[in-house]
Amino acid sequence: MNAVVANDVPTGPARAGVLNAPFTWLLRRELWESKAIWIVPAIVAGLLLISTLLASLQIGDIEGLKTNADFADKLGSIDADGYVRLVSAFQVGVAMAFYVALMFVQLFYAVDALYSDRRDRSVLFWKSLPVSDAQTVLSKLVTAVVIIPVFAWLGAFVAQIAIGLVVSAKVGGTGLVQLSQLWMPTTWLPGMGLTLYGTLADAIWSVPLVAYLLLVSALAPRSPFMWATLIPLALGLVERIAFKTDYVLHTFTVRALGALPAAFNGVEQHGMSVQLGRNSMSTSIDGIARPAAFFTDVEVWAGLAVAALLIAATIWARRYRDET
Repeated sequence: MNAVVANDVPTGPARAGVLNAPFTWLLRRELWESKAIWIVPAIVAGLLLISTLLASLQIGDIEGLKTNADFADKLGSIDADGYVRLVSAFQVGVAMAFYVALMFVQLFYAVDALYSDRRDRSVLFWKSLPVSDAQTVLSKLVTAVVIIPVFAWLGAFVAQIAIGLVVSAKVGGTGLVQLSQLWMPTTWLPGMGLTLYGTLADAIWSVPLVAYLLLVSALAPRSPFMWATLIPLALGLVERIAFKTDYVLHTFTVRALGALPAAFNGVEQHGMSVQLGRNSMSTSIDGIARPAAFFTDVEVWAGLAVAALLIAATIWARRYRDET
């Protein structure tokens, strides 16, 4: 019989790596069960690309534009800064479609995240595992404010490249546009920075709204979307009747749509719409983005403080609510 070397005998359970940590598996679970997180950006990117292809076919041959001296002179006069503005405007326009999709995916995910476990009683199974209620709630919060925005940004990036290639193929042989300048890193990086910063700002700004929806999802007896809608409407109606003010509804509206106005110069919110000023696009990120003002904004930090209280209440509701 061969002797067993003492050093080869395991002295305890293997240490779990980052990929095998319980919290990582909770995040993987959200990706498995909530396929809309990556399907919706893929659909938006596909629709934008198909629309671009169809539009390029409808335009037909653009060689005739060379005969328009005024149009050709305007394109020929575009300098490096002009290409930066042109490409940045294009990138922001594409990203806006994904921001809208991001808002709806976050809304429907958060309002159903904890309620679905209670609806099918799978919450009893998850409570039997060595996973705390805090980890479960925080995994859903991270999914809503980190993972969903990351997939939205990746979808926007892929769509920008794909649409840019289609447009380049359309105008490449005409000589109307300098493709070498169009695809320079210095031309693309400002717009990429704008979209990345906008995604980060939107994720941070939406934390209190997501936390509110998670709390409703943990407490609603049924139809959490209805409860999430009726609560602010009822509070807003009472406030309107009693004090003739609209702070409650204004707060919810700002938290739903106010990320871009808070993070960028020249972007304004008018009721339920957000508009980009005609002269707000700049050749540099500093011209339109205002990260210093955003990250020192009292509303941003007050929202995070309120979100912390709402998440604590959600964890308490998850821990002590009797699902039997």
